[in-house]
Amino acid sequence: MAAQKKKNSRKTSTKTREKAPVESDVPFFVVLGGWFLVAVGLVLLLGWVAACSNEEGFVQEKTQNLKLENINVFFDPAGGTQTVSYKSVDPVSVQSEKDWCTVSASGGTITISVTPYGKVESRYSKLTIVSGEETVYLTVQQSGTYVRGLSDQTLKYVSHDLLLPFETNGAEGVTVETEAGWMDVSVKEDSLHIVVQENTAKATRIAPVTYTSGEYEMPFVVTQYPKMEAFSGWEPSYVGLDGTSSVFQNTVSDPSAGMYSLITLSVDEYNTIRKTKSEADCVLDILYPKRIEELKDRVEQSGGKFTLSSFLHTNTSEVTITPALEEGSHIILCAIGMDADGYPTGWYQITNVEVKEPEIIEVDPYEAWIGKWSVPRGTATDTWTVEENEKDKSFKVYGFGAFGADDYAVGAFVAIVDFDEETSEMATKAPTA
Repeated sequence: MAAQKKKNSRKTSTKTREKAPVESDVPFFVVLGGWFLVAVGLVLLLGWVAACSNEEGFVQEKTQNLKLENINVFFDPAGGTQTVSYKSVDPVSVQSEKDWCTVSASGGTITISVTPYGKVESRYSKLTIVSGEETVYLTVQQSGTYVRGLSDQTLKYVSHDLLLPFETNGAEGVTVETEAGWMDVSVKEDSLHIVVQENTAKATRIAPVTYTSGEYEMPFVVTQYPKMEAFSGWEPSYVGLDGTSSVFQNTVSDPSAGMYSLITLSVDEYNTIRKTKSEADCVLDILYPKRIEELKDRVEQSGGKFTLSSFLHTNTSEVTITPALEEGSHIILCAIGMDADGYPTGWYQITNVEVKEPEIIEVDPYEAWIGKWSVPRGTATDTWTVEENEKDKSFKVYGFGAFGADDYAVGAFVAIVDFDEETSEMATKAPTA
């Protein structure tokens, strides 16, 4: 039993050593003093951070005695007066960098006054605040004037009564004016009121409108299109094939409508648009904008070599579609009147054109030769007149007079030229002497 107890005693002794504190030769009061120094350091650090931060809404920038409520002050264009509080042990003086900003300091308050401002860009003034040997800077910013919400207007020919809202920070409000006799403009509260008369002329009219607020001035443009009407002097039609292309043309029987441009549109697309628009509105709202963009692209691609009017037509002209359309198919062909700057003139003609098999017209080979012909002779060109001599056998040909002049009118020399029925050509033998 004694041996057993001794064994248990060793186990107990082992556990006691594991829980015992680590022995140290450093006296206890020295350790406690170290912790005390750490605690004091943390308190000082927190105090320094608090001194550099806001104290009751004040800002202290590397100064001991001078504290400001704010170091940035903002004004709108109307100007006015604002105050900034300060705390200081010593008397305070303040000076403004710019004369449009006046300042004074008294009794813990800096008073800042700014005059009204009407320009677009913002302006700034730096305030220098001195207290004893300490100096702090404060920035005053006054924003520029703006008017927002007004932009170019494009209108149809009918009369308009528009109310365009806008936003401004201008101190003097907004005034507006125009020199156009067909348009009245005025300001109603925070909106621009525009009254436009009906455009009865066959031309687009354009006028600038200028709105101002103080020294701020900005123009925008009002454009009014003319009434669109079909012009009977234009006749779009299908011509035929040219290689792998379908050829269409606008035949001009009356050039009084001026210049125009041709554009094509698929029948399905046109029918979809016509469900919600009249024919004239379809031309003005859809076809015209599409065509004018195409023309502007062509002008740009020319590198300035051509103007927009270079791509407009006055007389009969053609347009091709590649690859060629199938026989029996339909396409919308539209001629749109434009001025030299590309604005609509109010005339158009639109046709649903069917692609048909080209009509073959049989011509009498003998009759085909009768008429006037231009015949090159070296660097010159003679005019020959061919008329019937003996049907299907020979012709009378005039134009062999002096210097190749057309002698038909004066009844001068005439040549009798045979007609070859097999080859359908004119032929004659030159005399040997």
